[in-house]
Amino acid sequence: MLVKHFNNVKHYLKKILPILPAIAIFIFIIEYGVNLPVYDQWGSPFNVLNLASRGELSFQSLISQANESRLVFPNLLFLGLAKLTHWNTKAEMMVSWLFGLLILANLYILTNLTLKELSGWRKSLALLMVSLLVFSPVQFGNWLWGIQLITFIPILCILSCISLCHSRLRTWQKICICGLLCSISTFSYANGMLSWFIVYPILAISKTWNLKSLLNRYWLLGSWLLLTAINLALYFYDYQKPGHHPSFLYSLGHPLQATQYFLAFLGAPFGLDQSLTICILLGFLLLSMFVYCNWILYRLLVNQKINLDRVLGWQLLGVYTLLSAMLTTLGRVGFGVEQATSPRYTTFSIYLATSLVGLLSVLFIHQKEISELFGHRSLKFQKYSIVCISAIFLLSYMNVYTYSVQQMTMLKLARLNGKSCLIFINQIPEETCLNGNIFPILEFGELDYLLSRAVALDEVGYLSPALVDTNVLQALEDDQERGSTQDTLAYGNFELLEQQGDNTYLARGWASLPDRKSPADAIVLAYRDPSS
Repeated sequence: MLVKHFNNVKHYLKKILPILPAIAIFIFIIEYGVNLPVYDQWGSPFNVLNLASRGELSFQSLISQANESRLVFPNLLFLGLAKLTHWNTKAEMMVSWLFGLLILANLYILTNLTLKELSGWRKSLALLMVSLLVFSPVQFGNWLWGIQLITFIPILCILSCISLCHSRLRTWQKICICGLLCSISTFSYANGMLSWFIVYPILAISKTWNLKSLLNRYWLLGSWLLLTAINLALYFYDYQKPGHHPSFLYSLGHPLQATQYFLAFLGAPFGLDQSLTICILLGFLLLSMFVYCNWILYRLLVNQKINLDRVLGWQLLGVYTLLSAMLTTLGRVGFGVEQATSPRYTTFSIYLATSLVGLLSVLFIHQKEISELFGHRSLKFQKYSIVCISAIFLLSYMNVYTYSVQQMTMLKLARLNGKSCLIFINQIPEETCLNGNIFPILEFGELDYLLSRAVALDEVGYLSPALVDTNVLQALEDDQERGSTQDTLAYGNFELLEQQGDNTYLARGWASLPDRKSPADAIVLAYRDPSS
């Protein structure tokens, strides 16, 4: 009876383990997410919501550029969520989490299709590693920023296409569904255009496709090229390069800087808490492992010891990251190499390591064939090398996990402070606070730009709490009388006000929010005007 109970525990543990990283990110979003539009959310999402509230929304508004992207499908999503939640941006964060679950579900399908020979625990371990990457907190810049749900859409569409290509659907059905998914990817984020080039290879070797028929092969290629051309033509029609972004030619004139940017982009998910040099080295290691694994797989394929459909899905996952890194390098290296380590990009770069989990698992399954091709000593060397490098990345992941959670805490405090400043923007326009936490006023525009948009959102009930419309603090107090003196003191105390110069005063005291058990988000020092 005890043995049976123990076996049941092991069975359920194998099922639960891969879900734990997703649960952790869910808790982080609940704990550290702040309902507040910041930075790019004052651009395209605001425009769509504002036009919709006035009944002036058009297709041109939906497809208009947001930097290099055309956010047609995300704009529709923002609009629907805003109507349901009065634009609670934490709802958008939860959608990012749901996209993460769908990404993990597709990777689960790919694992079951390509790693069948792995035993129960080994397969669970592979899924756990994949889940730890998909739900890595190093992506905190995207998990805690509503508009960044756009970064999860391209990889979700690509993985969905890979899963579909392994299904028993008819070829024309696969083309139609994958074409729709790639269109959604293209008009959700700029690097979504890569999906057309990544999906085609696996669509072409689909099991339900007759590779021997030249007519069918040409029909597939022609149909896919036509769909790609229509999408790209629509995307680049009246396209304008953002004026404040560096030229694509910059990377050609600075090849060393571009190479460093490219490698730092790849290594950032594991070295974000370290120096730029560490990120570059980790990126080089990841790239080397990917190239090495694919060289071994190439030899296995040439000698017909493995089927292409077993590894192509994992390979394309890595290619997605490499192409994303190239595209970002071309468009962003002019901002400086350090910009490659932005947490926003980790949602793209994390999938090179995810690809390696699958490829290394395939190599593990085919140890015998590798030994026959390369010899026993060579296989032993490969094993030790892979174990050592994997240990490096495991330790790096653990360090960056702790760092990322700390950054989430700091980000929450900064945004709560910014939210308090935004509420008082009509009465106390604190440019320093707003510029650092809400919108780059000093770099891209005047205070009036943010003020006018905040007022427009407030008028339709899309800001919570609403903007303060009076400079009399007493008017903001609750109608209910305060409790005892002890209750009043629980919120804070003004201890000292000391004049230190003609126009300089030193104030000292403390303020807290007992319900949240945290310091106050902001403190307003006010005075009574004797003339009023």
